[in-house]
Amino acid sequence: MKRGIKYGLLLLALLLLIFHPTAWNNLIMTGGRKETVGRVSKKPLLNTAAVKPRPPAAVPAVNILQLAAHNKDGYNLGSLHRLPFYRRAVYRVPVRSKVVALSIDDGPDPRYTPAVLQILKANHIHATFFVVGREALAYPNLIHEELNDGNEIGNHTFSHPELLNLSPAAIKSEVSRGAAAIESITGRKPQLFRPPKGFFNQNTFDVVRQNHERVIMWTITVEHSAAPTPQLMAQRINRLTKPGYIILMHDGRLNRTRTVEALPIIIHDLKARGFRFVTVSQLMAMRGH
Repeated sequence: MKRGIKYGLLLLALLLLIFHPTAWNNLIMTGGRKETVGRVSKKPLLNTAAVKPRPPAAVPAVNILQLAAHNKDGYNLGSLHRLPFYRRAVYRVPVRSKVVALSIDDGPDPRYTPAVLQILKANHIHATFFVVGREALAYPNLIHEELNDGNEIGNHTFSHPELLNLSPAAIKSEVSRGAAAIESITGRKPQLFRPPKGFFNQNTFDVVRQNHERVIMWTITVEHSAAPTPQLMAQRINRLTKPGYIILMHDGRLNRTRTVEALPIIIHDLKARGFRFVTVSQLMAMRGH
């Protein structure tokens, strides 16, 4: 009797193997748990997602001209983003509200800054100006106008050098003299610092921290090779901007005519999407909100 049952089970197993190989495989993989013989389980036998190679994380960015980690500008150079002082800089702020910060570098410049201020004032928005100390001393009236209109002033060094080429003493001089120039005009020490062209190292970070300033980078730039006209500049910013972004543009040193022409379009388009413009400090204070 027992022998007959044994042979019967062996015959059943053989028939399963021949006619229903998937059911046999399922029986083995489930360890004999309650599964109907001949029925293929809807659950995958293996978690294929777990064995697939994961794509690499988005690599923050640096290139020979500009650093913009966590940005939308597609720069890429090695692994500087892994260094602790790069990660401690502010590139964007996680917020739920539809707010962005407009930051403006390299001024003041009498060729472009007055027009930028007029556009901001006409649209009832405020921005953060990262000013070069030497230019601020040359045009203090423009600094006063920026402040009187409700804008924020940040430190962009004294003479706009590439800080990576300087000694620790020279870096300290550039940061300190830039801050001193601003304080001599405004009566206030700047709390924000942006390194020229986005380049900085541990020495720079330490000096800025000792100066009680915060390193501020950016998320996206108005000036970009993919956008050679004011209209394309505005379209690119409008397409890519998300809440908490820090937008970078310039009002000094080089020819900024296209940037100035793009600014009112950018403001109009982002406002049409429901965005509000705030200063960088205001944006950081809204973290998580």
